[in-house]
Amino acid sequence: VIVYWDADKVRDFMTKEVLDQTKLPEQTTEALMNELCQGGFMGGLCVSGPGAGQEASMGYLEEVSSLAKKKNVPVFCNTGCRHDTIERILQIADGACVGTALKGPDGRVDLEKVKSFMEIARR
Repeated sequence: VIVYWDADKVRDFMTKEVLDQTKLPEQTTEALMNELCQGGFMGGLCVSGPGAGQEASMGYLEEVSSLAKKKNVPVFCNTGCRHDTIERILQIADGACVGTALKGPDGRVDLEKVKSFMEIARR
């Protein structure tokens, strides 16, 4: 899944996705990137796994990141960013979105988890 931030482009893309669902999956990643990034208005891309907390394919993250670098577009890993994955993710992507990995059993952000996560992320 690729998500991008420019509001007008998101609306255009979402409309395209809804109206043209059969063609979108048939595109190569490179063709999709070229379509999404045309005009140079892309603010960034988020690559997600199949659901919240689930890892994105590292191969796909690498492919998207490689193509995005050619267009000067930052790439963020959007799901599956945990203590055991963040070092590898940050070798590939420009940044990461983190949520569940930093929460304690009560559902609140756990300061010790944040500290240990950031220690790994800064390596």
